[in-house]
Amino acid sequence: MKLGNIIFLAAQAYFKAAFQYVLKKFPINNELLQHAKWINVPKRSKAEWENEEFFLTKFKAVTLISDIKEDAMYDEFCDYKTLTDDEIGRKVWDDAKVIDVTTEDYEEVIHYRMDILWWHLTHKLLPESSTRRFQHLHKVAEAVLVIGHSNAGEKRLFSMVRKNKTDSRSALSLEGPLSNLLSMKLHYPEGSTLCYK
Repeated sequence: MKLGNIIFLAAQAYFKAAFQYVLKKFPINNELLQHAKWINVPKRSKAEWENEEFFLTKFKAVTLISDIKEDAMYDEFCDYKTLTDDEIGRKVWDDAKVIDVTTEDYEEVIHYRMDILWWHLTHKLLPESSTRRFQHLHKVAEAVLVIGHSNAGEKRLFSMVRKNKTDSRSALSLEGPLSNLLSMKLHYPEGSTLCYK
């Protein structure tokens, strides 16, 4: 076997293994992510009521959406699905557009920022009225948009606790000095402020 073939097979095996690792570790089949597809404005025509209803049920206890009637939400959802790109507006699409990369053929690979699109949809009014067109739907959309996509912040905090409350400092209580130490470290990250200041 030639050296080039060996290198190619090794690289292929590496990428297969890396891809298998990603499929195993990433939450691709997470129920929350599967139901969040309706929030994608460019693909709104493929949205399904069951996906939006999942969040309506899940967030029913949240004060902002506890008073929403399901019938009104369904009507707004149907209106959202049939909304045309022209109704949203060219300026809105331009504001939300993010260019990921430009290929050698000068083709742009883009995505749209959902927070910007939903902000504009939130303020869209019914024709010849001062009533918001998506007055209920946007509340659920905003709740979905603020769901944390990572727990890195929490992991960082637990790591700080572990670094500060060691065997030699086991007397640090959470109500006293340990809480104060963590507050200072979170407020003034390492390297941003000198310790004596």
